[in-house]
Amino acid sequence: MTKKTPESAIKISLLASIVLGMTKLFVGYTTGSLAILVSAVDSIFDFFSSAGNFWAARKSRAQPTTFFPYGFGKIEGIFSLFQGMVVTGSGLIFAVAGVFRILFGGEVEYLPIAEMVMVFSIFVTGSLVFFLRKNRGNSLILEAEISHYSSDFLSNFAILAGIFAMQLSGKIWIDGLISAVIGSVIFFSGGKIFLKSIFSLLDQQAELEYKIVEKIFRKNIASGIITNFHFLRVRRSGERVFVEAHLVFTSKISLNNAHDRADKIENEVLEKIENGDVIFHLDPIDDSKKIAKS
Repeated sequence: MTKKTPESAIKISLLASIVLGMTKLFVGYTTGSLAILVSAVDSIFDFFSSAGNFWAARKSRAQPTTFFPYGFGKIEGIFSLFQGMVVTGSGLIFAVAGVFRILFGGEVEYLPIAEMVMVFSIFVTGSLVFFLRKNRGNSLILEAEISHYSSDFLSNFAILAGIFAMQLSGKIWIDGLISAVIGSVIFFSGGKIFLKSIFSLLDQQAELEYKIVEKIFRKNIASGIITNFHFLRVRRSGERVFVEAHLVFTSKISLNNAHDRADKIENEVLEKIENGDVIFHLDPIDDSKKIAKS
């Protein structure tokens, strides 16, 4: 079965976000519900973010060039960083708007129509989150997409509950309260995307892949292929995983033999880590302490 690319998954996000955004914008304006208008603006933001993500996902998978020998994986981190800033800022604005509605009130009408729209939104966002989770792989871009629409899914439930509460109690301030809560959720969701993007751009250790490579090295030490290893570093750049390490052999081994053994270990790593890029330095002795001191 052919593996779906991040772009193919994002196309579904684009369609869902524009349909939800336009529908909620119309209903929010018609009913006067600030909570629905906030959700509509968030969906429209999601559309533009998804459009940018589509470009970033495609560009990040482009082949390395002479000028960019490590490829373009960092584009995902850069765009996710920008996206996190936008989402965080919009969440803050929505939260403040909710507080103003609580303080100064307003009018909300046609609540049954609003309820139907939110039920539809819950179904669409829930289906979208399920689809994205199923196809996310290791893409930072798709993780950002999932974060957005998971927040939307929860906020749609909150808005629906708020509409029911307004219908039963007649209290308009509930609309403002829901808006403030949704804005806060969006704010913290954007903050998580922002921090994760920063860590990615700073080449944070890829812990899962690190443990996989370390396990392979330990197995080869036990079988006598190598005597030790040090300076293992594993980082992720888009879909590519860069692995660097020093492999220690005995001083009596020939270069050809050491090279063949290193190739064997490299192939084991590439079997376990998809889109891996492996660089090994071969040492006749363990010089890690000497190098660390210098």
